[in-house]
Amino acid sequence: MNSYRKTNRTRKRIAFIGTIIFLMIIILTSYKNQKMMSFGESALGAIVSPISKGIYFTSSKAKEGFEKVFGSRRLREEHEELVQENSRLKEQVGVLEDVVLREKALKDEYILLQSAKKDLEKAFIISKESGNL
Repeated sequence: MNSYRKTNRTRKRIAFIGTIIFLMIIILTSYKNQKMMSFGESALGAIVSPISKGIYFTSSKAKEGFEKVFGSRRLREEHEELVQENSRLKEQVGVLEDVVLREKALKDEYILLQSAKKDLEKAFIISKESGNL
């Protein structure tokens, strides 16, 4: 069993040293043959570049479509804020429309108060009979 461990360690060391030597040979070869490597890289780039552009274009359009349909968190929060603001503005519009509809009556009341030479008292109607009179 002990000899098995020694052989296993020796194999691992040999594999490690062999890998280091192999990588150093590749580095030295690629450094000496840069022109050949750049030709290979440009050929590979010419083949892969259109495919990569197509994949990027497709994925970006899919992402935009997904965000349009489902929206992002920021868009949902902004939508909620706009809905609340819309309801507040609708209430304000209702109040202003009420003032505009009562404009003639308010003008008449103002003219009456200005032209009256007597002191007038305001009266509040609290009930009305059910009859025609």
